Order: sequence, then C-alpha cells, then structure tokens
Amino acid sequence: ADVNAAPRLYDERFDHVNDLVTALLREERLEVRHARVARGRRAFLLDPYTLLLYKGGLYVAGYSHEHRAVRPFALDSLTDVTWRRGERFEYPKDYDPASLTDIELAQPGDAGGGEAGGAALA
Repeated sequence: ADVNAAPRLYDERFDHVNDLVTALLREERLEVRHARVARGRRAFLLDPYTLLLYKGGLYVAGYSHEHRAVRPFALDSLTDVTWRRGERFEYPKDYDPASLTDIELAQPGDAGGGEAGGAALA
C-alpha cells in the first residue's frame, strides 16, 4: 500500500478547513502561514481558487501574493489559515483548474511549483 495515499484526518483543523472553504465560496482572501515560507514565521495572502483532494489530502490552489503566481498548497503544510472576511478578490476568467499539473501537485507551495497526479477537484 502507498503510504502517501493514506487518508488524512482534519478533525483538529476544523477551523482552518472552515475558513478555507468559506473564503473559497465567497471569493475572499486567506492569510496563511506555510511551513516553507520563512519557516512559517511570516504570513502571506492567498486568493483561493480551487480545493483539491490528492492522495487523501486536501490542497488549495490559488494566487499566492508571496510568490506572485498561482500555486497549490497542501493543507498539511499550512500552519495557520485565517479567512480575511470582506477582502474580496476577482476570480480570473482565464483560470482553469484542469491546468494544474501533476508535477505542481507533487511539490505544492515550493519555489518551483505545486503537488502531482490524480487530483480530484472539489
């Protein structure tokens, strides 16, 4: 069995998942901290575009104001997630969730891209 495909449990991260989903549905920004961005010490803004399920884990793809690009991030790597109520963003008309590649999904949030293959859009 592939240990990377084991389902993850988010019971203890209910508030983070709730903020992520609410911001996504309302097209409002998130403030996040990622383990690899300034070792998790600096928060940055993320415009969430897509929620994905990949190998049993949740990922959010969106425009990272830190990276100035669309990037996927594993929820497991986000050390903090805060919904910025009322801070709307405009969902890009030319954004296509199917354009996320397997390579991006395999390396989420890294300087080079996101996390790979077999992702399901939520």
